[in-house]
Amino acid sequence: MEKRGKSFDSLMRHIRNSHNIEIRGSEDKKRLVNIGYYHGYKGYKFNKDVAHPFIGIHNFEQIVAIANFDQQMKTIFYPITMKFETIIKNLIVNYSVLGIDPSFDNVYRQKLTFYRSQRGRRRTKSINKRLRLKKDFDSEIAYAYASNNIVIKHYIEENKSVPLWALFEVISLGNVGNYVACLNREDKEKVADFLNLYNSQYDENVKILEQSIFLIKDLRNAVAHNHIIFDCRFRKAQNVAQNLKATVKNKLHLEAETNFDILFDYLALLMIFLKESGNSRSELNSYITDFENSVNILYKSTEEIAHNKEPLPYSVYNLIIGERFKLKLNKLKEYIN
Repeated sequence: MEKRGKSFDSLMRHIRNSHNIEIRGSEDKKRLVNIGYYHGYKGYKFNKDVAHPFIGIHNFEQIVAIANFDQQMKTIFYPITMKFETIIKNLIVNYSVLGIDPSFDNVYRQKLTFYRSQRGRRRTKSINKRLRLKKDFDSEIAYAYASNNIVIKHYIEENKSVPLWALFEVISLGNVGNYVACLNREDKEKVADFLNLYNSQYDENVKILEQSIFLIKDLRNAVAHNHIIFDCRFRKAQNVAQNLKATVKNKLHLEAETNFDILFDYLALLMIFLKESGNSRSELNSYITDFENSVNILYKSTEEIAHNKEPLPYSVYNLIIGERFKLKLNKLKEYIN
């Protein structure tokens, strides 16, 4: 039989009859319209392991509580990730062009030379990465020119090499990470030292910068495109680099390393970058307070969502927030202040 799209009323019947989720009435229908069936209901009924729905979710109000928390997290993380991107771009450009011709062509020759410190297959891999970067940056310039970017258009039409600062205004955060991967070790170390992030004991090649960029890039893109983030399903890397785990653990004086499978871990890493780059304590504390308030709202839903409705199970809350949240939060506050 040919499948046909369902109305919202039909979707509500399907949710009740096939998924055993209590949903009925005009208020629930409005909520379903607002969060959507596929993006919202289906997205929030499951943890990142989509084969297994949350145990104990029996009514739509519980799903709405998770959806509201997810939306609040996106509101909180959007300005923080944007600030991170601005800071990291500014620092990299500054140390890349210091005392030399700032054109990208010149920087490419003089500064994107990490491959020289490598041997064998690693050297070949680094050279290939550097060549791909040049190709990607040329494509970014061409796209910016076709899109009438006035700065890029000026340099191209004047037959001048585009300066690195102008190029960094149009490239993606992912390509910033690719750039840092090709950057010579000396300049990487200068940026990491400025941020008090370099530790030669476990980061010989100063990979902390590119690892941080690629990790935050996944969160930043998910937030910017309104994807679900509450369970960190946006994370592409199977394993997070030991550098990042150790950095958060050491800076916050935690007993155990973070695994970046809860949003607090991302907040902690971002706060480290923002604090070490000179952002005010009051601003950082406001981000932390907003995060804490959203968690408290979710926690209250574990006590009582609405009259005669089942509460959100503590097991689901703990999966989303993680263990020992209050202790970690206090450690972050101590670090900031």
